[in-house]
Amino acid sequence: MKQFVLQGAGIATVLMISCNVSADERPRWGLGVGAVASDNAYAGRDARITALPVVTYDGERVFFRGIEGGVHLFRGDWARFDVIAGGRLDGIDAKDFGVNELAQNGINRNLLSDRDDSIDAGFRVGLNGRYGEVQLDLVADVLDKSGGFEGKLRYGYPLNLTESLTLTPYIGANYLSKDLTQYYYGILDEEIARGVVSYKPDSAVTASAGVGLQYRFAKRWLLIGDVAYKSLPDDISNSPLVDSDSSARLLIAVIRAF
Repeated sequence: MKQFVLQGAGIATVLMISCNVSADERPRWGLGVGAVASDNAYAGRDARITALPVVTYDGERVFFRGIEGGVHLFRGDWARFDVIAGGRLDGIDAKDFGVNELAQNGINRNLLSDRDDSIDAGFRVGLNGRYGEVQLDLVADVLDKSGGFEGKLRYGYPLNLTESLTLTPYIGANYLSKDLTQYYYGILDEEIARGVVSYKPDSAVTASAGVGLQYRFAKRWLLIGDVAYKSLPDDISNSPLVDSDSSARLLIAVIRAF
């Protein structure tokens, strides 16, 4: 059974896509299109729908999957260990904040700076067996936009409803370092110098839950879906840059495996 992973458009989740073919004809490439609807927690930022191409490749050692790539150091029947690198798309341009929403929090949008996207790199450990799948990522900001790091833990239990249809309920928790939360959700030193009231959050843990769908049809075609909810802790939700204590995301994509 071949596995692909899709990540993109600011998605803080991993979708496992299976293609039930023999080892001799095991696909390495996947090509398709998808769309993501996301409700962001930043103040005044509207929900967005983003269309995206999906390109994946999984070789014996090297892989890339959307905005993520890496090297398989070890891959067995029940465990894997990878070196990974991928985009962090949590940035926001200052002009995308809502003027009125910031004003209610005592913030002048003209005094804010952009929060940039970045690239994370690190390690991934995955375990799978009769009781489900566990994945742990440990990554750090290699472009030093925030200078922070993140630990991501996720558990899912695939339910094979038919030979073609699988639902995977999952739960997860992410640890965000202080540097990471202060860059994306705090008030920067340069903004404080301009007169913005200081806010410096501590490290934080977010909790999430969701369900993924995989439907195989026409031999090598895959329909996937994913809906997820993320709860934000007080250190993030109390930020003057944030107007919600949660965020949500819906993803749908169709992929042809080669």
